[in-house]
Amino acid sequence: MDINKKPLIITALYDIGRSDWKDFAMSYDTYLHWMENTLALNCEMVIFIQPKFEERVRLARSKADPSGTMTKYVINEIEDLESYKQWNKPLTDLMESEEFKSKRHWDHVPEMNYPLYNIVMFNKVHFLKEAHTLCPEATHLLWLDAGGIRHGIDNTNWPNTDKLESNKIQKFSHNVPFNVTDPQWHSFSQVRNIQGTAFICPTTMIDWYINEINKTIGDCISNGFIGSDEKIFDLTYLKDPNNFTLVKQGWREYYDWLSK
Repeated sequence: MDINKKPLIITALYDIGRSDWKDFAMSYDTYLHWMENTLALNCEMVIFIQPKFEERVRLARSKADPSGTMTKYVINEIEDLESYKQWNKPLTDLMESEEFKSKRHWDHVPEMNYPLYNIVMFNKVHFLKEAHTLCPEATHLLWLDAGGIRHGIDNTNWPNTDKLESNKIQKFSHNVPFNVTDPQWHSFSQVRNIQGTAFICPTTMIDWYINEINKTIGDCISNGFIGSDEKIFDLTYLKDPNNFTLVKQGWREYYDWLSK
């Protein structure tokens, strides 16, 4: 293990009304149950949550960090998120327009119907940036979806720092390599390449990555389309692939890969 690398885990949970959706509904009790696996990791962590989840998340995290020395909490609302401030109005205007609805391939998936879903997903890079301001000694920022680890874990001394690269953003992707010939078609499609569930960004690259992500989102909205965070990650990667390392994986295999 490279002791000079200081990884910081960042995760978040916000209620966007998913328990009441017609399609792709999910109980927040289920998310909180899955989140307990992530909260069991024996590592430095910053957790972004709404007040309604605070008590249960703190209780679950206290099992791995009873003294509270490894964990920082940011308690706020969706309206406080940087992506909400920047993108909520233009994104809502776009997704509620008849032109957008006429172009989308699927009318039931979250990223085509619920602007708040995209807002929280797009905020992942901003969560990393804010976490780094709270823990400036970190060398690597690891984003983990709250429900990303869906099984009990046997290695809490995680991650293996030898797997962390110092000068490239590491992404887990279903396809390596991949290409996109039509950004609009790709954004509306259900084609999956880079996963949004987990990724690793050296702290030295987070400002650059936020800037590039924002450019991609802005370009998509200006051209009348948008997709999930995974599509934004795909399009941003393709603009400058030399700044990334892609690891080919299926869904939610990152825990095992970073355990070895």
